[in-house]
Amino acid sequence: MKRLILLAGLMIVFSPFLANACDTNLIALISGKSATNEFAEKVSRLVAISVELGKNIETVEMAKPVISKLMNSWINFDNGFSNYPPDWAKKDKNWNTKFKNLADMIGEISASMRKNNLSDAHNKVLEFSKRITILFEYMPKSEIGEKLYEISINLMNMNDLFKAKDASGYSQGIDKLAQDFSALQKLLEEPLKKHTEQFAVYLGQLRQIFDEQKGKLDFKVKMTMMLIEDTYVEMNEKLSMNMSEEQTGSDEENDKE
Repeated sequence: MKRLILLAGLMIVFSPFLANACDTNLIALISGKSATNEFAEKVSRLVAISVELGKNIETVEMAKPVISKLMNSWINFDNGFSNYPPDWAKKDKNWNTKFKNLADMIGEISASMRKNNLSDAHNKVLEFSKRITILFEYMPKSEIGEKLYEISINLMNMNDLFKAKDASGYSQGIDKLAQDFSALQKLLEEPLKKHTEQFAVYLGQLRQIFDEQKGKLDFKVKMTMMLIEDTYVEMNEKLSMNMSEEQTGSDEENDKE
């Protein structure tokens, strides 16, 4: 367990932008066959620029051109979809509110950069790249895509509960995460389940640490949660790659027929 915490600490010190942001692999898995549409493509671009910004946020000079790119991409995205949502999003009563909240986050990133507060800007970029996932709430998804989406949202909620020091809510979040993860594993074919093994290990450790500390939300819980988030991104990458290969093979077989 000490090695686990040490590893997490080293990740914080040496990684300029941890992989626990929303990632383009998750968007592809959520979107499925819709991944080629304009909406999913533009969200993926925003996430990619956010990651680029995180990697180039060591100095203001390095970050400025990327923050400009992020602002311009957000303006184009906002203008294109806030008032003219995809058909599936028209039933989302909170659509405009979601856009407003995301726009506020962009503004906060810009304000932190103007103050040369790179650490705060880094945290806000990371948060933005996670929060943008909420726009996919009403998008039609496969069963696997739906479960991955629910896990993503629950991870965000658990971070909010950690900040609020809500131990009861956090405990419920761990339970829901375990339920959603179990449901995901049941949907995956046997060869794909191996890509979820490390996530299962860290999830079990999170519950153990939380229970041993009688619900105390401290550094150990936070570090384990960060490992879960990082592993979640790695899991999505492997699932996306393998499922894409399977789909390509299936399409080739259909073409032969």
